Amino acid sequence: MVGRQAERARQRCERQEPLGEPPELSEGSRQPIDPSFGLFQLLVDLKGAVGEVEEAIRTLQKDSEKQGDKLSTLSHQIYAAWAVTLVVFAVAGFFIDKFWDSVVRITEVASRHR
Repeated sequence: MVGRQAERARQRCERQEPLGEPPELSEGSRQPIDPSFGLFQLLVDLKGAVGEVEEAIRTLQKDSEKQGDKLSTLSHQIYAAWAVTLVVFAVAGFFIDKFWDSVVRITEVASRHR
C-alpha cells in the first residue's frame, strides 16, 4: 500500500499536480510503518535491475561472438582473394614473359631480313 501511494505521489510530482488533502484515517486503520519495507522494496527493485543488466550483458556477449565469427569469415575471404590474385598475376606474368620472348624473336628475325 505504501508503495502505491509513493508511486502516485511521484506521478503527481511529475505532472506537477497539487497533492491535496491527506486522507482521513481512523485510529483503528493506522498501521505501524515498517522502516525495513522501503529497504526491502529497494533491494527487490535493485535485484530486478541487476537481472536486466545481466541479461543485457549476455545478449551483448552473444552478439559479440556472432560478429567475431563474421570477422573471421571475412578475414578468410580476404586471404583467399589475395591468394587467387597472386596466382592470377603469376600465371599472367609467365604468359607475358613467354609472349614477350616470342615478340623479341620475331622482331629480330624481321630486322635481319631487311
